[in-house]
Amino acid sequence: MKNSMCLCGAVVVLASHGFLLADVIGIDNHPGSGPAEVWRVDPLTGMTTPVGAIVQWTSAYIPVASAGPGAFFALSPVNLYRYSFYADTNTPYYCVETVCPYIGDYADVFGSYYALGRLGNGQPQSLFRMTDTIQGGLHYEHFDYIGPLQLPLQAPDLSIIEWDPAVGLYGTDGTSMGYLISLTTGHATPLAPLQALIPGPAFFITGLAPDSDPRFLIASSASYPMPGFTLISRLDPLTGFATPLNISPLNLVGLADIEMPEPAVAWTLAGGIALMMALRRR
Repeated sequence: MKNSMCLCGAVVVLASHGFLLADVIGIDNHPGSGPAEVWRVDPLTGMTTPVGAIVQWTSAYIPVASAGPGAFFALSPVNLYRYSFYADTNTPYYCVETVCPYIGDYADVFGSYYALGRLGNGQPQSLFRMTDTIQGGLHYEHFDYIGPLQLPLQAPDLSIIEWDPAVGLYGTDGTSMGYLISLTTGHATPLAPLQALIPGPAFFITGLAPDSDPRFLIASSASYPMPGFTLISRLDPLTGFATPLNISPLNLVGLADIEMPEPAVAWTLAGGIALMMALRRR
């Protein structure tokens, strides 16, 4: 009996430390109030396949960041929301600060969430760190001010931030320049101008997500709110060079990575339980 319990414990520990497979997802943003249609973006080919629909959301929700295993954050026109595929739960996050910053985008940095925003009209664009507190079963956002981006004069505001393991916190205005943003000061240092194999107005980065190769990011260039298409590209933050992967008929304004358990993990756990039961019957 003691041996069987030790063996089962080893199998369960192995299962709980199974690898997680990261998927890139987007929502087809289009005018109307229908449910939010979630699509998977293949980071190798840029091809899109349907995942399902979130009936609690409309098509105006924009994915912005991972939110733990099986979940992601999305911005609505009003609040930040977290959706879990596991529990099929839709959780709003409310700002309770005296002055809530105007948030434009979020980035997941090893489970810590950084936000791009400003404290009011006319205030400099800055970096914040978001923390979550739960009171009475409700989630509330708190924003710790880190510092202004201090962009060069006449430079456009940044519209997107994303964590790149090989670079750091990357930000871009979507049209001209990429920056490295300090997590301690908020200062944005120019990295490289954006370049594309397909130049012109079609190349306007609206969403970013981590790539399977840590040297790159997956970028979406959508035409929302106008009906049209999305160009999916692989972006090198260090050079600003974007390689087109696919043109999708969807409007995927924002992207987010979502961690899903590797199928082998479930089989490992099931096999361990079956083995324990067999040993107990001996």
